[in-house]
Formats: sequence, structure tokens, C-alpha cells
Amino acid sequence: MSNVTYQNDISTGNPKPQTQTEGAADVNVASGSVGLDNSVPGVTNAVTLAANPAIGASPSNATTTIYANSLLIKASPGKLFGFSGYNSKGSAQWIQIHDSATLPAEAAVPKVIVYAAATSNFSFDAGVYGREFANGMYMVNSSTGPTKTIGSADVWFDGQYK
Repeated sequence: MSNVTYQNDISTGNPKPQTQTEGAADVNVASGSVGLDNSVPGVTNAVTLAANPAIGASPSNATTTIYANSLLIKASPGKLFGFSGYNSKGSAQWIQIHDSATLPAEAAVPKVIVYAAATSNFSFDAGVYGREFANGMYMVNSSTGPTKTIGSADVWFDGQYK
């Protein structure tokens, strides 16, 4: 086996080998096996999470400070990476994300909907690449899923975006 550490090549995003690193993973290409060297306390086997240049830095957050019925996440084009919150209402409702830089009109059709059970947390993860919104991102609560019927100010909202 050879002692190999893998790091991302910044120009391609692909792994590139670097040899003779203490505490590195032992890789046997012929057998497809990987062994970890734990002989040095505190060594992390040279396993690190590198930033993906296609994604960049961590997303920003937009958060309510009180219970609300809506939240402007971003007033311009961008990517939604996820959202979370708490439904304080004694009954279930829908959380919607609209492709809009302003509060959507009643009966507007959302791009994303999530069911929020009564007095419960909710969340949505759009994955590592996020979801594109052409105009902006506006989050609302609604008594209906497929169209906006705005509810009362009883939700704590948090959205992650770029």
C-alpha cells in the first residue's frame, strides 16, 4: 500500500494525490481497499472537507425575530439552500416559498411547499447546490398548500440563501 492523501484540485474540483503525509489514508488501488492510520493520537488521517469551488462560502440567513406570517428571504435572484422554523399554531398549516421579491398576491402558486404540523418544527433542505429563484425568495404560511392563503402571525421563519 502507498500512503496517499486526497485533496481537491482547485482548478478541476477533482481529487489529486499527495504522497508521504503522516496519518494519511492507505489506499490500495489494485484491491480498492482503504486503511486509516490511527497510530498518532489526534491525527485526523488527513481527511478534511474542502470547500467546493462551484458552491463557494456558506449561505446567508434571513430570520424573523418574532412570530410572523411571512419573511422576505432575498429580494433579488439567488439560490435557496433550505429553511426551517416553528409553527406555534394549534393546527397544521403549509409553509410556501414563492419566486418573488415582494409579498405574493393571494392565490399565488408557490415553488416549494412544506407541511407544518401543529405546534411543531419544520424544515426543508434544497441540497448542496440549492434551488434557483429568478426574482427573489418570499416565505409565507398558508392554510392551503397549492395556492397562497396567508395565515396569522404564528410562525418563526429562517431561510438560508445565496
